[in-house]
Amino acid sequence: MNLEIRKIGKCYKGEFWAISDLSLEIGTGVLGLLGPNGAGKSTLMRILATVTKATQGTVRWKEFSSWHVTPPAPPFRSSACTTMLANARSL
Repeated sequence: MNLEIRKIGKCYKGEFWAISDLSLEIGTGVLGLLGPNGAGKSTLMRILATVTKATQGTVRWKEFSSWHVTPPAPPFRSSACTTMLANARSL
């Protein structure tokens, strides 16, 4: 049972990156998600639960790849984030 997260990013309001270029692979066992306020923990969990759509990246659960979004943009650039959001809406 594997969860693969590849280059996930979430941009809010066209300028703030809550998560940028996060990649990790999680196997079986217990996992703790720790970090300071504003680090993106809740945003990541909302993306994994499909409550929030990622701006970029891919999430793969077992062999199913159901959360593929547009290619990554340069992090922390508001114009790139705005362009990426416009491109994602046109899909």
